[in-house]
Amino acid sequence: MIPNVVEGANMTGLVSYLAGPGRQNDHTNQHVIAGSRYVEMEFAGAPLGRQDVVSLARHIDAPRREHDVDCRRSVKQVDAETGKVSYRKVDAGVFHVSLSLSADEGELTDEKWAAIAHDYIDRMGFGATDDAPSVRWAAIRHGLSKNGNDHIHLAVSIVRTNGAKVDLGYSHRRSQIVAGELEREHGLRVLETRDMGVGSRGVKPAEQARTVREGLAETERERLERVVRAAAAASRNDLTFVDAVRASGVMIRPYYAKGSRTEVAGYSVAARPRAGSDPVWFGGGRLSRELTLPRLRDGWGPTSPTVQEAAWRSTRDGTSRVSSPGAASTKSWEAAASQLKAAAERLKSTPATDRAAWTSAAREVAGVYSAWSYRVEGAKPGPLREVSRQLGKIAATPARDATRKPSTSPRLIAAETGMLLMVASGQASSDMAYLMLARQLTAMTRSIIDWKNQAGLTHEAERTERALAATLAAVQPTGAPAAPPAPKTAEERARDRLREIREAQNRNAGHGAPGSDGSVPYTRRRPGPGQGPTLGR
Repeated sequence: MIPNVVEGANMTGLVSYLAGPGRQNDHTNQHVIAGSRYVEMEFAGAPLGRQDVVSLARHIDAPRREHDVDCRRSVKQVDAETGKVSYRKVDAGVFHVSLSLSADEGELTDEKWAAIAHDYIDRMGFGATDDAPSVRWAAIRHGLSKNGNDHIHLAVSIVRTNGAKVDLGYSHRRSQIVAGELEREHGLRVLETRDMGVGSRGVKPAEQARTVREGLAETERERLERVVRAAAAASRNDLTFVDAVRASGVMIRPYYAKGSRTEVAGYSVAARPRAGSDPVWFGGGRLSRELTLPRLRDGWGPTSPTVQEAAWRSTRDGTSRVSSPGAASTKSWEAAASQLKAAAERLKSTPATDRAAWTSAAREVAGVYSAWSYRVEGAKPGPLREVSRQLGKIAATPARDATRKPSTSPRLIAAETGMLLMVASGQASSDMAYLMLARQLTAMTRSIIDWKNQAGLTHEAERTERALAATLAAVQPTGAPAAPPAPKTAEERARDRLREIREAQNRNAGHGAPGSDGSVPYTRRRPGPGQGPTLGR
């Protein structure tokens, strides 16, 4: 279950959106499923009309108005160019959180969601205590998301009915902890990446809306992540990294350590804007946790301060040292495949307990897939980008994790391999050379999948397996022997067995099954009140 926390100031606007038709008319059956005492008595279960929405919002927000509570709080800001930290006051009297399941988890009943909502409110400190009353709140349900995720929204006042404010310190982190507790207590799927302390940055609704509006295949941030990850795989230090990013057409700039104009502590990147528009800059950490400059330097190894300073000075003077290597020879591809084969053998001998080495390997392999995606898939990312994304998740350990440390093992994959995949023109000189490289990269990916399973990240492993299978199907060279298929998951094997049984029953009964192959179509319908999810296969 994924919690997404947003703090704001307009309770009426929030409730109006949740109970309204949605930005793309995708809200259905909007209704309150839980809330503070009066909210449940007055609003639960019934459709919400315009006057109901206004009344509900005003009721939840009344304690703040009646006690004239100042709900402003300081928000930290970091200048992407200078690294300077500043604070500004923002109004944050409204706490809004969505709790969302994966699309393949089905749907919960209103009663189950109501119990989860009450538990979340209590665990987050919004409920009544021995010496303080509770806040007012409402949980609203309005159908599945556009991706099929069952979810609810909680609109919560941060002011108790006696005028006291709730402490919202570390609310995002606390929400993750509470979500993990509720997953176990309510029998939901446990989000493994939360337990392992990993995960990539989520896509914001505004970013997704712009992508859909402009007919793009990925958000601007996702494209920049792919470019930066590929450039990192093709680099040995700051100098080659800066040049590789700029050679891809992306703008990059440094930000400096506090009190210095030479020591670079981070960077930000932006796509070139249209005429009359300003660029939108993303720091490396906003793309993905493992793409911060310190993390990248961990993978590159020691670099002299002189080289680092020269690298970032080039972003000001406009110099660049990268040129395309042109068409790659058969020898180049064979050398890259040989290097990957040696890396795959080294990875197999890495102890499963060496988490630093495995996360470092995941980052390197993700980078090579990004370089491959950049070269082959271009502006229409497909299975190569998806494998890179799944591997990037396991590499993204948070900076606060005490177990995060630079791997003591030497770099697995040479920068030349990443550069070859990223910028070399033309295809491999022979199908066999190309296939050799693909097979060694596949072997490394499967080693990481095995480690994921041993580490308890079974769902992450299955998703990576599926992405890898799609990649093998998509990049198979013409006339080349097929690479071995990815092993099926337990769920896929169970479905195959069920299909075989039903086919046999249909043959015995003397009639065909609904599908041309004898399979039974997958159906899904919303459960009625008091029912659990209804899944038919």
